[in-house]
Amino acid sequence: MGRAELNKNAQKLSSKQLLAIDMILTGLNDREVAESIGVGRNTVNKWRNHDEDFQAELNERRRELNEATQNRIRSLTQKALDAIEYALERGDARIALEVLKLAGFAKLEEPPIDKEHRIIVTYVEAGEEVKKARGSSNF
Repeated sequence: MGRAELNKNAQKLSSKQLLAIDMILTGLNDREVAESIGVGRNTVNKWRNHDEDFQAELNERRRELNEATQNRIRSLTQKALDAIEYALERGDARIALEVLKLAGFAKLEEPPIDKEHRIIVTYVEAGEEVKKARGSSNF
């Protein structure tokens, strides 16, 4: 006796309905499910939209599948963090940048420049423009 048979809603469903639920959960549409189990598409549609026991079992199985998926993701979190840490230790700049973005540092602003430093920056920028204009690498 499988897990589905233990559920009181599942006990009220036919083997074709239980198989249909399995197929729906894998992403098949009503037509594909109907063809696979040998019923009409309208039958599957009626089960999904009007059969309370079918709907209850489908919703319960979706909830269980979602919970299992979330648990799996939680179990992989430590491995993902370990992989990120390893990449950072190797000096992977792309990973480092992504970590900074996720930490909220995506838009780092330039620090304010005081008047004295602004003059120096302007002077350096002007010198670069003169180099370009002269076509020379000497200034």
